[in-house]
Amino acid sequence: MQAALGRHGASVPAQAPGAWRLLGAALLSLALLAWWWQAPTEAQPRCPETDSACMLLQQAWVDAGPVALTEATLQALPLAAAAPQQGPGALRLVLPLDRMAALTPAARTGPVPAEPPAAGLCLLRAPLVSGLALDGQRLPVPALQARRFMRPLHLSLGAWPAQARRLALEVQAPHGLLPGLGPVLLGEDDAMARVCGAQADLIQERMAGAVGVMALLAMAGLLLWWQLGERQAMWFALMAGAWVLHLLHLQSPAAPERWGHLYFASRAAFVPPMLMFALAFAGQPMQRWRLPLLLGCLGGLALLWLLPPPAWSLWLRTLAWAMLPLALVALGWLVAHLRHDRSLSALLMTLSFGLVILAQGLDIARWGSDAGYGGRVWSYVTVPLVCVAFALQVVERLVAHARAEARDAHRLRREVEAQRVRIAADYERLQRQREQLAVQEERRRIVRDMHDGLGAHLLSASAMLKSQPQMRPESVAELFDDALQELRSVLDVLTVDPGPGDPDDDPVAGLLGTLRWRMAPALQARGIELLWEVGALPAGFLPQDAARMHLLRLLQEACSNVLKHSGATQVRLVATTCPQGGVRMEVRDNGRGFEPGGTPGIGLDSMRARASTIGAAHQLRSAPGEGTSVLLLWPAPVAVAAAATAETTAPAASAA
Repeated sequence: MQAALGRHGASVPAQAPGAWRLLGAALLSLALLAWWWQAPTEAQPRCPETDSACMLLQQAWVDAGPVALTEATLQALPLAAAAPQQGPGALRLVLPLDRMAALTPAARTGPVPAEPPAAGLCLLRAPLVSGLALDGQRLPVPALQARRFMRPLHLSLGAWPAQARRLALEVQAPHGLLPGLGPVLLGEDDAMARVCGAQADLIQERMAGAVGVMALLAMAGLLLWWQLGERQAMWFALMAGAWVLHLLHLQSPAAPERWGHLYFASRAAFVPPMLMFALAFAGQPMQRWRLPLLLGCLGGLALLWLLPPPAWSLWLRTLAWAMLPLALVALGWLVAHLRHDRSLSALLMTLSFGLVILAQGLDIARWGSDAGYGGRVWSYVTVPLVCVAFALQVVERLVAHARAEARDAHRLRREVEAQRVRIAADYERLQRQREQLAVQEERRRIVRDMHDGLGAHLLSASAMLKSQPQMRPESVAELFDDALQELRSVLDVLTVDPGPGDPDDDPVAGLLGTLRWRMAPALQARGIELLWEVGALPAGFLPQDAARMHLLRLLQEACSNVLKHSGATQVRLVATTCPQGGVRMEVRDNGRGFEPGGTPGIGLDSMRARASTIGAAHQLRSAPGEGTSVLLLWPAPVAVAAAATAETTAPAASAA
């Protein structure tokens, strides 16, 4: 938002519009000029179409003493009198009612009502009426209220005066303003009350709408200044706030003498912030303007409170002429600003600011003539247009900001997508490197296993043959059988790796089956019965080759002990999943057993080390005459991650 609106009052230049946008801006400007010139602020004074007993009074005498009230001295309405030397302005006006007899019920066509209707007046732009007399007979009037000044006023004349000739009005104006009178409607009292009421409602609705919209825009400007430090928004908020206070003052119930003072002060208070707002809109530096304008405004307001009421109008005209050169300079900068910012808001701001200058000039120029009793007051039409320009500028900046955010989001999406592609390529490259490292590590492990197992057996056989050349063939065959058994163990581990064809993902069960196939002939040759109790094991149990190699060698060591030392007739191998989720494996024979408390051999230490490597708890149970049991327990969940550490401890366990 801050980037969209600019900083410290300097508006951000918009991009040059296309041909259609320029055409739209030109059409909008022409429509605005036409509306400003033709649209009235209030309805033109006219009688209701349904009321035949209505007459528009457009002439009056100014009762100024010895002047004869003749046709030659009649003056056209609206009119205003010269300002008095002291006190509030007062004037006595006389309206001719010579044609009123033609409006009496008896003179009109149609049925005559039983009771003659009452007559009434509607003053569309009323002064403060202090007295009313019909052919010398005084009639009641409403109490003087300054807020009714220049507003529609209904006056009742009572029963229809068939022979009336003169209607005298004693009128006043708040201090500093000129008394006068605008067009007057004469007719039946009820019809005049409706006409004045409708006109008053129209003015009130327009006033309330203007106050509400401008107050809302002023609060928005204050919020922008408070949150973003927008000087341009601050000056607009001050201008709109001053004009809102002026409009609210028109409805205030202040006394006529205080009402006039506040009227002039609030009328002039909006001019300095409006000039500063125009300069900020054009992107001009304001440091050299702020202090002179502030001092001039404060000095002018102080002078207003010191001057007598007759000089207030002169004070306002002098202030307007003093501000005119500054306003023209600001207008010139706005026009120059259009060269690089051809947005609708810039065009509307330039046009509306020019109309404000023209409207203020027209209002001040005729301040001493009809003083607003007839025709429109241009200032109240043009000032809201500046607010519309500010609102349009905010909308344009927000739209531009949203488009910039959308472009940034699109660019970020492209960058994120490109980064995702790069990350995917890097991940694929790292995955390939990881696979290569895994293959190399597997090759090193296989070489290490063959060196520690098969190599050790072959080296031992070679040493024995060299040291005992006359060695029996059976002993030589046994050495080579051990080497072949070691080679088969490595091959068995490598050939049971699960693949896509193994839905159970259970390579350990296959490895145990291979062990059964390898050990069964040797056990049978010794007269040992093999009982096989292997169930389904958890999926992914011991996924690493190194872990399965440790398990196979541990079980081979246990079976080898049964063959060599147990003297058993039966051996049982159990592998199953526990109800709690762990895994239990056991090799149990019914041989002679032994006392576990003795010094353990190398084979038992090797089994214990391998069990620890693959994450299993190792338990050895034996007693003389009761056989031997080698038990492995994996807790739940199965500690398959421990197999990853098998690579680091494999050489030591193999050597053991």
